Amino acid sequence: MGGGQELDADRRYTDMAQVCDDPRVDAVVIAAPARLHADLVVAAARAGKHVFCEKPMALSLADADRAIAAARDAGVVLAGGDSSGGSRPTGPPPAPCWTAGRSAHRGCCVP
Repeated sequence: MGGGQELDADRRYTDMAQVCDDPRVDAVVIAAPARLHADLVVAAARAGKHVFCEKPMALSLADADRAIAAARDAGVVLAGGDSSGGSRPTGPPPAPCWTAGRSAHRGCCVP
């Protein structure tokens, strides 16, 4: 099973352009191979989508700066972290990360 069936999703996409073009999508979770993260963050941000990106956000400082700049320019929330569960439960990011417009919380970038 895959492609959203296990989540009973009513929409499925085969590429990022479809996600970016869908006005019903407010936010995306990027859990692709790390080499694609920065480009996907930039595409989603430019489309006005809020983004949660799995670690690492980028493989270079220049790509991370590009992703952060795209989110700031678009006025969308960009958050990063690890949702794999790991050995310790981490829970969702703190509320100020999502609502205050700026945050000092580790692992979180907002415009």
